[in-house]
Amino acid sequence: MTAPNGSLPPGEQAASADYLGSGRLWTVLWPEGLVVFEPVGPGEIRPDGSLAMKFPFWRGEGVVGELHIDGERLDGEAPAMIGEITEG
Repeated sequence: MTAPNGSLPPGEQAASADYLGSGRLWTVLWPEGLVVFEPVGPGEIRPDGSLAMKFPFWRGEGVVGELHIDGERLDGEAPAMIGEITEG
């Protein structure tokens, strides 16, 4: 589990304790760095039972290359995580 550090991404005005950044790459995490899927909550439960959640990412000046994301389910067994990353 990764905890947010409050680092503000480039171009963002509103400070949030849920940001996580290194000075080169930023995202927004759920409180305490834990995503919880609930029946009427955020995210998507797909017909095959897989779960989907969107996360924004910001690059720092001069940062280039492909983004690779790792993750794992913490409350039980699950197939490997699949990241769908768009260009941009």
